[in-house]
Amino acid sequence: MNRTKERLSPGVTEPWFLPEYPDRPVYAVIPDRYDPAEPIGLFFFMHGGDVSSPPEQPFNLYINEKNGVLQPHIADIPFITVAPAALAAVDGKRWNRHGVAEYILAIIEDACSKFNIDRDRIILSGH
Repeated sequence: MNRTKERLSPGVTEPWFLPEYPDRPVYAVIPDRYDPAEPIGLFFFMHGGDVSSPPEQPFNLYINEKNGVLQPHIADIPFITVAPAALAAVDGKRWNRHGVAEYILAIIEDACSKFNIDRDRIILSGH
């Protein structure tokens, strides 16, 4: 997905991939109210999971428009929600390992280049 700050259809976007993380999809939910001319918040959702969790898990379990547990709640908040696949880990500690901070910052920077993100309204969440 290379749609820099253009008008996007609301709902779940096709995943995009950062060049330095080609096997880790990043999923996003664009709210109905998103207007590229107006800054919007970024809700960064770090999903749980263990060593067997597939890269599609944040989409399938959390933001899927039909049965994701965060739907319909995130469809109406004034934030673009991103749910990236966690880095692979042999021990299941995917968000608590070397390199994760850089990965999170790379996703935030990439989202800011694609959408008009208000950098004062970035929330990291998950479980």
